[in-house]
Amino acid sequence: MKFPLGQNAHDSNDIMNMIKILLTENFTMGAEVEKFEKMFAKYIGVKDDEISISNLANKIAKIIKFKHKIIFDISKKDGNLRKTVSNDYLKSILPDFSFTSLSSGLERTINSLDHL
Repeated sequence: MKFPLGQNAHDSNDIMNMIKILLTENFTMGAEVEKFEKMFAKYIGVKDDEISISNLANKIAKIIKFKHKIIFDISKKDGNLRKTVSNDYLKSILPDFSFTSLSSGLERTINSLDHL
């Protein structure tokens, strides 16, 4: 008797979408990955957006107008897949505190370094 180890649950639409992403230059860190990260964070109940290191590097590169390709050393371990943090405690003791988005904070910080 044979038992399959797994079955493909992807339909042709899923497969075509995978191919489309694989054919892009940034299939591990492009817009589709960022969109997926946001959807996945919402799905698993993370209250604030999480971001991969590669997407963070790309955000910084865009702000500083870095025109070269970012190359990640995939021969090294990635580290932890995620470290979910919560700002619930801070919100409970400072309910009127206004948070800055990651993108806005990066832009403001990097632009402030231009004046040094």
